[in-house]
Amino acid sequence: MNLKIIFIAFFLFFCITSCVFLPKTAADQKYNNQCKMATKKLTLKADVNQKYSVCDGGDKKDELLICLVASGVVASASLIVSGSIVLIGNTIHWLEYKASCK
Repeated sequence: MNLKIIFIAFFLFFCITSCVFLPKTAADQKYNNQCKMATKKLTLKADVNQKYSVCDGGDKKDELLICLVASGVVASASLIVSGSIVLIGNTIHWLEYKASCK
């Protein structure tokens, strides 16, 4: 295997594990005031904050490996769940826009 590919894969893994993805209300709500819509447009926000970290600074190599795997699972799960919430919320927002605004 190529060393560059391995390095890039580990770099991407470490970048992803430091994030938690959260749904957020979009700042740009073009039609919300005109159409009196109940729903709001959503975006996906990557939050890089240590309070979401699963690692507690263990010194053993086994603990570090478990920590990295757990962080990857948390980041992946938050991306899937939050991404689904944003997708469903924006679909409902779009349907409301098509039904109420002319």
